[in-house]
Amino acid sequence: STGMTQVRFNRDVLPILSAKCFSCHGADRARRKANLRLDKRDSAVANRDGRHAIVPGEPGNSELVRRIFASDRALLMPPAEEAAVLSAAEKQILRMWIAQGAVYERHWAFQPAERGSVPPGNWGYNEVDRFIAARLAKENLSARGPATRAQLIRRVSFDLTGLPPSKEDLECTSIDDYVDQLLRSPHFGEHWARHWLDVVRFCETKGHVPDADRFYAWKYRDYVVDAFNSDLPFNQFVTEHLAGDLLAPEQQRAGANGVTNISVTATGALFMHDMHFMVVDPVRQRWDQINSQIEMVGKAFLGLTLDCARCHDHKFDAVSQRDYYALAGVFYSTEQGVSRTGPRAANLSEETVAVEKKYREYLNGQIEQRRKAQTPKADGKYFPISEELGIQSPNQVKDVQNLIDQLEELDPSWQHWVRSAKEADITTNVSLLVRGDHRNEGEVIPRGFLTALEAESDFPESGSGRMWLAEQITSEKNPLTARVWGNRLWQQLFGHGIVRTPNNFGKLGSAPTHPALLDYLARRLVESDWSMKTVIKEIVMSNAYQRSSEASPKSQENDPANKWLSHQNRRRLNAEQIRDGMLAAAGMLDARIGGESIPVFVPPYATANKTVHVPKSGPLDGNGRRSLYLKIRRNFYDPLLLVFDFPDRGKSVGKRLVTTTPAQALAMLNSEFVHHVSRSWGKSLANVDDAFLAAIGRMPSEKEREQFEPLFVLEDGPYHVAHLIFNHPDFLWIK
Repeated sequence: STGMTQVRFNRDVLPILSAKCFSCHGADRARRKANLRLDKRDSAVANRDGRHAIVPGEPGNSELVRRIFASDRALLMPPAEEAAVLSAAEKQILRMWIAQGAVYERHWAFQPAERGSVPPGNWGYNEVDRFIAARLAKENLSARGPATRAQLIRRVSFDLTGLPPSKEDLECTSIDDYVDQLLRSPHFGEHWARHWLDVVRFCETKGHVPDADRFYAWKYRDYVVDAFNSDLPFNQFVTEHLAGDLLAPEQQRAGANGVTNISVTATGALFMHDMHFMVVDPVRQRWDQINSQIEMVGKAFLGLTLDCARCHDHKFDAVSQRDYYALAGVFYSTEQGVSRTGPRAANLSEETVAVEKKYREYLNGQIEQRRKAQTPKADGKYFPISEELGIQSPNQVKDVQNLIDQLEELDPSWQHWVRSAKEADITTNVSLLVRGDHRNEGEVIPRGFLTALEAESDFPESGSGRMWLAEQITSEKNPLTARVWGNRLWQQLFGHGIVRTPNNFGKLGSAPTHPALLDYLARRLVESDWSMKTVIKEIVMSNAYQRSSEASPKSQENDPANKWLSHQNRRRLNAEQIRDGMLAAAGMLDARIGGESIPVFVPPYATANKTVHVPKSGPLDGNGRRSLYLKIRRNFYDPLLLVFDFPDRGKSVGKRLVTTTPAQALAMLNSEFVHHVSRSWGKSLANVDDAFLAAIGRMPSEKEREQFEPLFVLEDGPYHVAHLIFNHPDFLWIK
């Protein structure tokens, strides 16, 4: 007996079929046997010469039941020679499911968020704890006690601002008040922006051989910092990303330093893809750009790998190739352009007008040349060319930059502009590309949304449809957007999301460990006017978050991955936190917010003796600015950040890898930056207590005091103390 009264497809049956049956009877046509799909109900119940794999309500007449219980090895399924053997319990589950009607369910992520009640009991500070406690009880696990005050203060400080607590912070008496203080800090937006910049593959260069600059890409970074600091409702955040250039004047938000329309800046995220230098086939490059946009939008907002459907129907998720090209038409009808974010000067000089005219003529001329070059490849059809596709060579980039520099000098208001989206001159549907080949066009596909999510309104008669698309993605009837964002918030505070594949809520992604909790967070997000700070505060104030990171022996044995959260996860600082933590501890951190990026430090060994396409190296310490403000170049990453798993910018990254390698230990021992900061800090370091409080957030133990104090009397002793502190496990890890 399975002990079940009601068998659920997604919970009970799908894991069995996925592991034991879909390899031969699933979505992969090349491996499919007997043309039978058990992942599709229509195929499973179809009449096959008088026999049916599944007869709902009649397990005795179902070929599947007959085969899985067969005593004849020639009839047994899965075949006896296969490793995927069904257990007796699994066979009973399949029989019971068919007896109960063989009801197929939509994938969990496409189902509406359940409004179930919060589990009863007085198990913690807030509702979050009740969901965690209910699961721990089911797994017969006990929760650990709270972290020490020093551990919790350091944890909260790094999680909310990415910086270590100050000496004054360590003396706070109210965690509630301290969390509020950190949520108000301008450093909050800096830290949380970093995760989002990974998701949208933010980069300030185009990659490939010349790695040419993207003009003013840093303004998008500052937009994200501002949005998170102001707790911009996430649905508005999404709308500004997709259609910020289409907002009415009364919907546009003002920014700092005279910016009257910061909203349009968000659309720059659509154009963060890499670009080939002097590409031979610009039509192919344009389709690659559209694919990058669809990939980013799908993963960032919906948690779906939509780009898989460029060449064929998605093999696992409810995303067809028609869905892909319905979205492709929206982005095909969108170009990259320039938008003003502030007012023009009242009276423009003749020289300013002349240079501006020259700038426009140069851009339009390059774009027209590119369009003429591709027309035969597009069979005479109009094909949008963004400014990025028109301006590619290093000389062209230099020419444009020189003109911009002239204009900014002549007219300071020229600083109020950004790269942004704009409607193409001709907005149109696109043809389905057979096998994704732009030279093999199929039928024209009307623009629209994912069929599985059902659009709430008809597609507009004019325009690209980006505003309409934003409305569909942010609709409260769309079950994905709030879940995906709530999961991202949880991940940043626990190290893992409730769904451990934050960019993939599809069938190949992880199932949620606490589905009811995920739905609760999604509802809280919507009910709080999509406020990320409200949800973060509730999570941080839970007992689950504030627990000790020490696992019990029973938890280590029965839940080694800590899926059920009996304790907090011990986490290594990410690359930026390590670098920023060193600067902060040493008193070298420049805490200014925003501004143009600092050129990345390029050590001689990173150039491989090249003399061309090598950027001018920036200062070793980045002028003390936070890592967020170091320029991100596709071909030259900051050496220290790179060794600590800074992600490649070619794809959307929802969760960084966390590796432990010899190169990391060697970097902390030998890096020029680490030694520079250690030496600088050593000049002012007076005692071991100050060193531990600044870098680790606690007083040293007696043993540590005995080990470190004698070093202060040695020549360069404080420098060596600083260097050792930065290599201390308690500096590199959050407990």
